[in-house]
Amino acid sequence: MLIITIEIRRIKRYRHTANEFYIKKVISRQQKRTFLKKHTFSIN
Repeated sequence: MLIITIEIRRIKRYRHTANEFYIKKVISRQQKRTFLKKHTFSIN
């Protein structure tokens, strides 16, 4: 039982970090898009 709980905790932690990484990726992508849009507007 103890081993199972440890495994579950590990999985949850991994999921959490994976989600954070994915969220950061998405945010950075959105920031890049807004950045590019701003630059195109300034050029035009």
